[in-house]
Amino acid sequence: MRRSCRGRGRRSHGGTGVGGVGAGEVRRRQRRRDPTEPRGVHRGDPRHSSHERRQRRRPPGRMTRPALVLIGPMGAGKTSVGRKVAKALRRPFYDSDIAVVRAHGPIDRIFAEQGEQVFRAWEREAVATGLAQGGVVSLGGGAVLDTDTQDDLAHHRVALLTVEPRVVAARVAGSDRPLLRGEDALARWEEIYRARSPLYRRLADRTFDTSHGPLQRVVESIVQWAREDQQETGGDPHAGDRQRVPHEQRARDEDVR
Repeated sequence: MRRSCRGRGRRSHGGTGVGGVGAGEVRRRQRRRDPTEPRGVHRGDPRHSSHERRQRRRPPGRMTRPALVLIGPMGAGKTSVGRKVAKALRRPFYDSDIAVVRAHGPIDRIFAEQGEQVFRAWEREAVATGLAQGGVVSLGGGAVLDTDTQDDLAHHRVALLTVEPRVVAARVAGSDRPLLRGEDALARWEEIYRARSPLYRRLADRTFDTSHGPLQRVVESIVQWAREDQQETGGDPHAGDRQRVPHEQRARDEDVR
């Protein structure tokens, strides 16, 4: 016996069944839906289709906010100061040396087994990642030797941390830093610092000396400078792209001690 089709929607081409909607409307609704997602993938997951759409909306190569970058010689206190500055400003902290160690192992072993050239390439990758993330970024002493990094720093706020040789002697004593190995680590430190000092000062917006008094005083000075600078830019997330003060003029700024 044939069952009655009464009360059931029927297929039609462009029409509607009883209690149904038109095929055209169905197709329009389907186009508006997200594609089927893998089971268990939520909207915050990079595999979710919405993540891809958000990425497409972001201008390529743009940063959320210019980073506050700490540069300077080995033993100047960049990591210690950087952590405290980031905490005070409530911004993330990133250290390029720490990033390299986490990804590739101890730096002294990289120098011994791979060579300095390999280390510098990995260091450059770490620096680019840190600058793109923003926040407070501490760079290894030799990171500024890379010309791409020098160009990148023109779009960020750069603070140079300096330290006097007599003070750094205790900080680098017994150091496992590859470039300071030898009988006289301090003499080697001074040689490297003299060679890099002009570059440091050319790239820096402000200079802060860590030789005297507690490091907390340096932290407070950097935090104050960063906040004043942010007020001047009006919180513009791309203010780092504006015309910067010439490096030669910045190099004449009086050191903050």
